[in-house]
Amino acid sequence: MIQRIERNTTYEISVKKGEELKLDVLLPNAYKVVYWTKRSTGRKEDWNRSHGVRSDRMTIRDGNLIINNFTATDAGTYEVLDSEGEILIMVTVTGERSSTLKHKKVFCISNTYFKYMYLSPPKKG
Repeated sequence: MIQRIERNTTYEISVKKGEELKLDVLLPNAYKVVYWTKRSTGRKEDWNRSHGVRSDRMTIRDGNLIINNFTATDAGTYEVLDSEGEILIMVTVTGERSSTLKHKKVFCISNTYFKYMYLSPPKKG
């Protein structure tokens, strides 16, 4: 069933240390992705349309922002902003303590653009 979620909703996902975090957040109208934690004094830009990713552990593949080798310092809130600074998607990422990472399906609406996000652990093997 497809569920409509209001804009500016925060999605929460968990990731195990060392895993790949795949965020399906790069909408056509996305201008940049910023990151912050409860303890940080400001936002840090992780990606923008002009310059790409800001870390050697991050890549862009098929419209996904991928963070390789997830660490505790990667936990926080990621905001996808349009060119006017309006939040399109907000995702809060926490560390996973259990040995099993569950698949989570998230649906979001941004303006008139519908994006289905499927967050899953990396394939073993």
